Amino acid sequence: MRERAAAILNELGITAQLVATPGAPLTLWMATEWPRPDLRHRSLLSSGEIERAGRLRSARLRDRFIVAHAARCVIIDSMFGVTCCDQIVGLGPRGKPCLVDRPEIQFNLSYSQNRFAIAVARDIPIGIDIEHLRTIEDAVALATLHYSLSELDALAEQPSGSEGFDRIFLSVWTRKEAFLKALGRGLGDLPLHEIDCGAFRTETVRMGDRQIRTDTTLTSSYLVSWAWEHIGCLTGSSRKRQL
Repeated sequence: MRERAAAILNELGITAQLVATPGAPLTLWMATEWPRPDLRHRSLLSSGEIERAGRLRSARLRDRFIVAHAARCVIIDSMFGVTCCDQIVGLGPRGKPCLVDRPEIQFNLSYSQNRFAIAVARDIPIGIDIEHLRTIEDAVALATLHYSLSELDALAEQPSGSEGFDRIFLSVWTRKEAFLKALGRGLGDLPLHEIDCGAFRTETVRMGDRQIRTDTTLTSSYLVSWAWEHIGCLTGSSRKRQL
């Protein structure tokens, strides 16, 4: 299934690599090279997705959106047997994109510069986020607002302006983004400074009776984080937060 997806993506001019997600029940791809979209890519998207692409502010963003969603169609078709024409994308109760007629098929996309990432799973809410490793000018202010005490402590161990500081900051940030996307929430929906998503080890956050796990990897100067709902007894490192 993965081999078939990779072959079709290659035919579409999309170079994508699988990202290892140890212990996570999802499949994660990162596209490293992709072409200007043509009729082959556009034909895989619904009219609604083409309309969404047209509302983006620049040609590059529109092109990236079209190619990324064409890749999503191919991956879901190859791995779950849901043909592109049957992938009707709608919005869930909190605005998270979903397949209207196949809600058990979960997917999530994220973009950063000339990369995009796609994760897919079955029956398990997931979220991903990708960021190019770089210095964020207002990192300290953002961390003060949104990071937990232990996350701030981890950040304080790194010299400001160092690559280590940037890695910790973006690792925590992408984990929080992935965590929110798994829940179908936005940045303003939860008090993120009370939620510890960790930095570079698998972390479990307990939200009432739900357990959301987060993890991160650094690949080709991009930090990629993923989150998924864990079903079962709470084990290992965890933080509790009531919704």
